[in-house]
Amino acid sequence: MKGRIVFYDWAKNRAIIEFDPDFSQTYEKYREKDINVDIKAWTPKRSGAANRYMWTLATKIAAEWSKTKHFQVSKEDVYRDTIRDIGGCTSILNMVDDAVDKFCESWEKQGIGWQTECIPIGDGSTNVIVYYGSSSFDRDQMKELINKLIWEAEWLGIDTDTPDRALWWESLEAEYENSYNKDQTD
Repeated sequence: MKGRIVFYDWAKNRAIIEFDPDFSQTYEKYREKDINVDIKAWTPKRSGAANRYMWTLATKIAAEWSKTKHFQVSKEDVYRDTIRDIGGCTSILNMVDDAVDKFCESWEKQGIGWQTECIPIGDGSTNVIVYYGSSSFDRDQMKELINKLIWEAEWLGIDTDTPDRALWWESLEAEYENSYNKDQTD
């Protein structure tokens, strides 16, 4: 949920937070109850237009690679390979060898882009690199993913100027305008 801290009283250790969406139902549900609060910088989520354009590019790239390599490459293969190139979308976990298979199976059930890569250490433990799928990406991470796909498509000679690209750009411009206008009124 998007909010903004607008006041902090140091003496009473109290903050006032304004919420962007309507907060009344959440307030009624948790009023006078202890809650867990996790505050971090808000980042805009990726748009549906970005997701559609990403899959359009992955499909075109897969078709071109399939023709060039003379074996089938799927849009999912292209997507998964590109996910691995996005900075800040991985974690490295160290775990005992006996837990690795079950953990990896569980992680990868979250979606196509949710991947694992195992590096045995040799002391009864394994480092597992986990990759987050684009469903968890913010706008900037999704933009990086799409730009990598655009670069690859253009390198392969694929036209990237599609209706989906126009919608994606429109959604980025609208988000920028909303953000800019809000910052000017604050």
